[in-house]
Amino acid sequence: MSFRNNLQQYIDNPGHELVVYSDEHTVVIEDKYPKSVCHYLVLPKDDAVTYIHPCIALKDKFLREKITPAIEFAKKLAAEEFVKRNLIPDTPNLRASFCNTYVKVGVHSVPSMANLHIHVLTRDMHLPCMKNRKHYNSFNTDFFVELSKFDEEIETSSDESSDSSSSISSETANSPDIKSSPPRKIQSQLPISADGRISGSIDGNSRIIRVHSDAAPRTPAKLKPNVVTMRTVSHHSKTTKNTAVQQISDQLKKPLQCWHCTKTFGGRFVQLKEHLRGEFHGRFHAVD
Repeated sequence: MSFRNNLQQYIDNPGHELVVYSDEHTVVIEDKYPKSVCHYLVLPKDDAVTYIHPCIALKDKFLREKITPAIEFAKKLAAEEFVKRNLIPDTPNLRASFCNTYVKVGVHSVPSMANLHIHVLTRDMHLPCMKNRKHYNSFNTDFFVELSKFDEEIETSSDESSDSSSSISSETANSPDIKSSPPRKIQSQLPISADGRISGSIDGNSRIIRVHSDAAPRTPAKLKPNVVTMRTVSHHSKTTKNTAVQQISDQLKKPLQCWHCTKTFGGRFVQLKEHLRGEFHGRFHAVD
């Protein structure tokens, strides 16, 4: 099995030792290579979504509803772990505050694993598996897309859909009887020959269909520029996509910066980790 498919084993085997939660829709596991004190992965079980890019899949509000219980469980599990270590007092308010301010939830814009997975991790970022600049920047730049961003897009989409539906309903109510509207002509997508015929293939058999007499004849010469245009658009689309991917990947090369105090470290990763460790022990200390 390819390394990129390693997460599938936890979906197939919810009894695995790394699995900390499982329900009808999701599995939650401890990250095998944790970058923080608490680092969990939420894996949707549905075969229909597991190989969809997270930045597309998580715009689906129905999927979000299915995975929300697992995400909330992982956040609370992180708080429970900090309570067990006597790092935060065991009170409902402080647990809730911890989950809302010190736990990150989101996805990588260019995932390293094939299966859809959502990271739920604490912000400390100083564990041994946090080994280099790319690791750190993958969680602390725009390379990491917080789940809240998809919340905003879902709300915007819902609002636009509602406005559009209201507009259509209003126009329909004020418009004349639809039956009295003249039928619209639908342009064929099949090539039209110079003598006004549409040639094409239906069920593997050659067919020639004569169009209405008012159809303007079109010569093959006029079709050639369209092919060139399609190729140009396709090339432009690929170039734009490659540029976007490169811009995302460049986030991993950005100068290092402490997520908490914003102090910059350039490329000095070892110094950053020492600083993060100090930040962690300064923020959390054993409580009586």
